[in-house]
Amino acid sequence: MTTITTFNKTKIGRNLEQYYNLFRVNAEFLKTQDKVFFNEIVNVLDDIIFNSADSVYFRSNLISEKAFSLYKNGYTTIGQLCKQHRYPRKLSTAYILNNVCDWSIKQFREEIKRLSVYDLTTSEENNEMTPFQKDGIFNWNNPLEPYDKLNMKMIEHEPLKGRRDDEHIGVEQFMNDITHLQSAPLV
Repeated sequence: MTTITTFNKTKIGRNLEQYYNLFRVNAEFLKTQDKVFFNEIVNVLDDIIFNSADSVYFRSNLISEKAFSLYKNGYTTIGQLCKQHRYPRKLSTAYILNNVCDWSIKQFREEIKRLSVYDLTTSEENNEMTPFQKDGIFNWNNPLEPYDKLNMKMIEHEPLKGRRDDEHIGVEQFMNDITHLQSAPLV
């Protein structure tokens, strides 16, 4: 059983230099292209970044009250819940492409870590978030704002960081720790 406990053990962390170079090369090229082509490439690179950062390591300590209730009552598993990225994936990818040429590899690493964090929600809640994930609407200074605007109550739980392929064991630990759950104040 492999335990992912550090960024460097995640898929993107293990290959950070290659991803960094890939994005720097593409960013330079994309500066000379039109906006439509840029957006098409953002769609492709979005999957490269966030599928490579798809590890429980990036899970936050927030789960929606509705998702938790469904899980607790046996209607879903943690693995079936939606990974609601705090920072919209496409906006994050465009942000990376627009800035990566000015970043050191260390800065790139820190931005990937920040932008890859996700909370757990239901599919329905995930869809409700879509209007808030648009350029000019999303608040980069308060990525939790959409939860407040949608009256979506989020609950803190012990993060299950360090587990990727062994969700079952992570879930057992999660259930052992739920006695101290409290509503998370969203700032």
